[in-house]
Amino acid sequence: MKDSSKSKEQLIAELDALRRRVASLEADTGEHTDAPCRETELLLRATTAITETLSLNERLDRILTQLEQVITYESASVQLLRADALEIVSEHGWSKPEEIIGICFPFPGDNPNTEVIQTRSPLFLQSPVEKYAIFTRELFSHIKSWLGIPLIVQDKVIGLLSLDNLVSDDISPEQMRLVNSFAKQVAVAIENAQLFKKTQRQADRLNQILDISALLHRGLDLETVLEEIVEGTLKIGFHAALMNIYDPETDRVTIPVMAGVPEKEHKILSEATYSWTDDFEILMQEKFRVSRSYMIRHDEFDWETEYQAVYVPAPIKYRGFGYWHPEDALIVPMWDTQGNPLGVLWVDEPVDDRIPDLETIRLVEALANQGAIAIENARLHEQIRRDADTKEMLLREVNHRVRNNLASIISM
Repeated sequence: MKDSSKSKEQLIAELDALRRRVASLEADTGEHTDAPCRETELLLRATTAITETLSLNERLDRILTQLEQVITYESASVQLLRADALEIVSEHGWSKPEEIIGICFPFPGDNPNTEVIQTRSPLFLQSPVEKYAIFTRELFSHIKSWLGIPLIVQDKVIGLLSLDNLVSDDISPEQMRLVNSFAKQVAVAIENAQLFKKTQRQADRLNQILDISALLHRGLDLETVLEEIVEGTLKIGFHAALMNIYDPETDRVTIPVMAGVPEKEHKILSEATYSWTDDFEILMQEKFRVSRSYMIRHDEFDWETEYQAVYVPAPIKYRGFGYWHPEDALIVPMWDTQGNPLGVLWVDEPVDDRIPDLETIRLVEALANQGAIAIENARLHEQIRRDADTKEMLLREVNHRVRNNLASIISM
């Protein structure tokens, strides 16, 4: 919240500077300058939109509506920088918003968006199709001029604001300054919303982990605990999760617990067995490692030719750069306190269709760690029980032999 507050103060300072400029112009000319006053009022309205209790989309729409009165354009989009792409998260003026929202542009890539992000500077193209082939695509072929402005918060580029089909063939320095001011407000609105959402999500996920941790102290059977862990994984943002358990005596892996898996696939997987050495170690290559997990991307591993075990192919529905592919995989190995393998928590199909970020991966790792504790505890209890049974059998055997020996001595 401290960062966002500072950004608002910067915006207010800019508005004050603009007011002083208006006052100076009026003093020099002796007349009232309507245009600067109108622009100041527009900026004030846009700033107010940041602090009002509105959804992020409503805030952005209000800001972009005010911007239309400063510089005339046909349509606009707000794009956020992801791991390897810029994603359109909001739009204004598009006739079919559902066609534009969610589109991703490769970053870095052969597009003007990349140039704006890398240079951290506005870019105005009067005929963008002459430089970038992306404007030959049907969805963007109507764009005859394009303006991109970086969205920067606390010296960090978080995305860009793009304006399409500007009426003017050129942009004056004054207009560019005002557009930059509006872009800053867009950045602040996004940052505020992201901070709130992140805090709320972290609280929900922490509660989920704490609830599962409590199960370890309630004396529940292993299968029940593992079921809760798998269900908990779905609650932090996945449609499917599988708990793979390793038996070191046979080097075999089975899947006793899974959630979110269609019935047909559930039957196939529940009957399948895998080899830890042959089928799982091949997935734990260093090039796939992210934190303590392994992210296998569809274009880095061929499941049909490189994976010899049971493999259930999924229908290919891929939204493009930055999104989860049906043949992507995220696996989190589970180890005991001695570093021996216990199994793998395998998650699939993120709810938001995005590639999981590091924060999400570490939460899955925390759940996998709870699973490892449950499995190791269950095996220790089983070993203790077996040892106790063995000792009891030995005592019975000793008693039996002593009695037989005593009987033999007495009979003599």
